[in-house]
Amino acid sequence: MISRSRRLDVSTRTQAWHLRAGGTSLIVDTIGQFCPRVSYWGPEVGDDPAVVEAVLESQGLSVPSGTCDIPLRVGVLPEESAGWLGEPGIMLTRGGRLIPVKLHTTRVESGGADDSPWPLDGPEGQQVGAWLWADVTDATAKIEGRIEIQVTPSGIVRQRAHIRNSGDEPLGVARLVPTLPLPTTLTQIVDQAGRHLRERQTQMHEATIGVHHRPTRGARNHNASTILGAAVAGANARQGRVAYGHVEWSGNVDQWVERTPFGHLVLAGGELLMPGEIELARGETYSSPWLSATWGDGFDAASAKFHSYVRGFTAHPSRPRPVTLNAWEAVYFAQTFEGLSELARLAAEVGVERFVLDDGWFGSRRDDRSGLGDWQVSEDVWPDGLQPLARMVHDLGMEFGLWFEPEMLNMDSEIARAHPEWIMGPRDREPLESRHQQVLNLTAPGVVDYLEDAISRLVSEVGIDYIKWDYNRDLLEAYDRIGGGYAVHGQTVALYALLDRLHERFPDLEIESCAGGGGRVDLGIMRRAQRIWGSDCIDPLERQIIQAGTSLLLPAELIGSHIASPTSHTTGRTQNLQFRCLNAQFYHLGIEWDLRRASEVERAELAAWVAAHKNIRDVSHTGSLVTGLQPDDATRVVGAVAEDGAQAYYVVIQTRTSASRPAGILTLPGLDPDGMYRIEAPIIANNAVVGLPPDHGGHGSTLAGAPAWWASGVIASGAFLAEVGVAGPIVNPERAVLLRATRL
Repeated sequence: MISRSRRLDVSTRTQAWHLRAGGTSLIVDTIGQFCPRVSYWGPEVGDDPAVVEAVLESQGLSVPSGTCDIPLRVGVLPEESAGWLGEPGIMLTRGGRLIPVKLHTTRVESGGADDSPWPLDGPEGQQVGAWLWADVTDATAKIEGRIEIQVTPSGIVRQRAHIRNSGDEPLGVARLVPTLPLPTTLTQIVDQAGRHLRERQTQMHEATIGVHHRPTRGARNHNASTILGAAVAGANARQGRVAYGHVEWSGNVDQWVERTPFGHLVLAGGELLMPGEIELARGETYSSPWLSATWGDGFDAASAKFHSYVRGFTAHPSRPRPVTLNAWEAVYFAQTFEGLSELARLAAEVGVERFVLDDGWFGSRRDDRSGLGDWQVSEDVWPDGLQPLARMVHDLGMEFGLWFEPEMLNMDSEIARAHPEWIMGPRDREPLESRHQQVLNLTAPGVVDYLEDAISRLVSEVGIDYIKWDYNRDLLEAYDRIGGGYAVHGQTVALYALLDRLHERFPDLEIESCAGGGGRVDLGIMRRAQRIWGSDCIDPLERQIIQAGTSLLLPAELIGSHIASPTSHTTGRTQNLQFRCLNAQFYHLGIEWDLRRASEVERAELAAWVAAHKNIRDVSHTGSLVTGLQPDDATRVVGAVAEDGAQAYYVVIQTRTSASRPAGILTLPGLDPDGMYRIEAPIIANNAVVGLPPDHGGHGSTLAGAPAWWASGVIASGAFLAEVGVAGPIVNPERAVLLRATRL
């Protein structure tokens, strides 16, 4: 809902604009001589104009001594001209020098879902619950701009800004980063850290006075903070106010949380621009990426808003996610038709629905030192081409997928020898190599056409249903040798254009964003991809942390999670099949295991878990991910609850032994509080699979003990299960069990 009139030419009067959707209210106040300001966003405050006025009045701060003579207004683009001495939201240059900026609001236009100016089709298509545009200008600086604000039907708040050069001299954009206020009662900063094989570890620490700056450089970054915001002390999955944002951009990101001594706590997010990267001629415009933000009482509630939002993307898959086998850890570079045919046959037998051939099928690519960028099928390895393998995979009832890394090349490649000017880097040398490769400059003339033609030819000729799109190095010294200047922005725009062109050409083609595992996990790429590879680490213990952090942004069906071989090739841990299968059950299930080396017993058990997943995915890929609170972090409970609350599944994971509670009460949240549910441990294949008696207590078993209700189930209300819980089994370390809740 929007309060006030739909369109207003703003003068000196303060006007309040109330946007409501998805249980979220956002109040913007505008006055002609200032940039628009978000005064409030969070839980819905109702539609009474008196309440809106009260919110505005209550947020007006006093004038501290030693500061400007009027109360500070922190606009959507904080400016020094408004008295803001924190991190600026807008920095512009002419002739290489910063220019002073004072934005004036000239017009505001707002509306709701029925008159949304955003189309529903295309990569930017998104249904909007409520929206507002504010035109701004600075006649002296000769700039014009527009600020866009949305509240989506799921309750996500979105902001972005545009700047247009209305002067004759080129305008440099050094920063255009929108901000949102955060409640000052949120005393803990929430962000993420990591590295390759251990991405997106969520951390909380005190929000002291100053700036907590978390930029992403190199475009691909395993240490990137996918989310950034704040929370109350002690916030967890189920309780405590949380608010965090995400920048919908696949290039360099600039984001920070800042607390001032004067009662401000702000979240900012946009594109990190290198000097000279954006130079606008007269009439040209630069648009910042969207800063999208959520709130909730507990991380589960906050992430649920993002999940619902992402499920509304035009690119979001609408059909069941195919169980996928990726051949990388089975064969690596040792590709033969005979070996892969046998692997495909066994994959089909266990229920796989998509078979993916990974790196090594093209050019001179027998290892990772040569051939990258030469997208022609290797006659040495595949003398008859890839068609026979793709045909056999299709005949087995599976889709056929193929690995590409289009943005990269080896120096030992035909493409590097033919087009050295296509390599991204300084004109007199190459950047440091990573995985023996360099970056292909997508902004160079002819590069996108070359890639589109090469990929399209293979998709058509081979019959490719799915592309695993990898991206295995950071953009170091991302310099355009032809046009000059740094080009991360241009590289990102060109990548989006290439993906959009491929989707337009092949509407049914699905694409996975891999990026060396979880190096590119953002909503800019997810408007063009149907899956991410969560991490190159498939060890279930590591994946518990990685998947929990990733699901703060993405719903389960987009997060690729695979059942690996018994011994993880990244950590060396050896874990049983049940534990490996249950780790991946709620996500986009896959297999990364040489099934030719698996025993018949292992393959039969694997087939049972794949069949179970096909039943579970109807719940986990459309419903809610929830987390049960446990008094000891040695035990984790992750649940998937159907959208209508009729059914749910819970995985109880024991990561290690517990000194304080070898068995205890398990809380099972997310169910209809008034509904009555039967809780049971379903038998998937045989008793050994879920650890039912008589298996418990034996060597290598899952259970060391089971509660009294274990064999026959227990009935309780949804409220009781969430608040009180049921007695859990004693689960041995690095083991897990599956529970099912069915509404009676």
